[in-house]
Amino acid sequence: LYRAGRRAEAADAFETAARQHANAAAWINLGMVALELGQRDRARGAAREALALGGPWAAQARALAERVESSP
Repeated sequence: LYRAGRRAEAADAFETAARQHANAAAWINLGMVALELGQRDRARGAAREALALGGPWAAQARALAERVESSP
């Protein structure tokens, strides 16, 4: 979906996957797409969820959180 330019649908798919599987990578992907769509609150929430999961994606989750906070 993302590669096909269907960003809003991709964001919904990432969110579904993240919620169903407690997957930090999916939360991070959701956050990045949400930022592209101008959905800063959604991106912030996704970053928060990814940070809470920690694990091997912790550095990327922190980078997303920083990017969200520095975005206009």
